[in-house]
Amino acid sequence: MDYFGLDDDARVIAETAAEFAEKRIAPYALEWDAAKHFPTDVLRAAAELGMAAIYCKEDAGGSGLHRLDGVRIFEQLAVADPTNPGPAAVRETGRLCYPSASRAVAALQHLHRYAEFRRRRGLT
Repeated sequence: MDYFGLDDDARVIAETAAEFAEKRIAPYALEWDAAKHFPTDVLRAAAELGMAAIYCKEDAGGSGLHRLDGVRIFEQLAVADPTNPGPAAVRETGRLCYPSASRAVAALQHLHRYAEFRRRRGLT
């Protein structure tokens, strides 16, 4: 994929997300959709790469990334999961994202809430 115009940090984020999505999501996306399977193990692996708690500060256990970095990650996850095609949708934040990325966003938000719950109770 051509990452024209991205600085090195942004390119690494996009490439990492694309590689992960290509290897861990794309081969199974249709099967998961048909089986209504929620791949928590894959989402945990994504979290280990920094694709969870994206907007939370690092000192709070997050990745400390910016909104645009999140868009780059969600875009790559959406490319790997073609089961929800359609026009762009506006989420409650007012930002644009793809419908299939919406599921990824919701999953990552859920992981963030769970991680924050565990962190606050000293379980991690």
